[in-house]
Amino acid sequence: IEGIESVHDLHIWNLSSDNIMLSAHVCLNSFAGWPQSLTLIETLLKKRYAITHITIQPEVNEYPMRFVKQEDRKNEL
Repeated sequence: IEGIESVHDLHIWNLSSDNIMLSAHVCLNSFAGWPQSLTLIETLLKKRYAITHITIQPEVNEYPMRFVKQEDRKNEL
């Protein structure tokens, strides 16, 4: 989905055979298109995987997905 860089802390569990829950943190480029992205995520999970209880926590990456030396990150703080 456009604007989403990564997903972490993904948890999926069953409360019953027909009651699947999901929670996750989603890293975004920016919050600009978040409402539309959330709708797409929920629709995908419901239609493809029958997951109906969904909690998504959006985050904007302070450090975009790239290789950074630990020393470089210390200089940014």
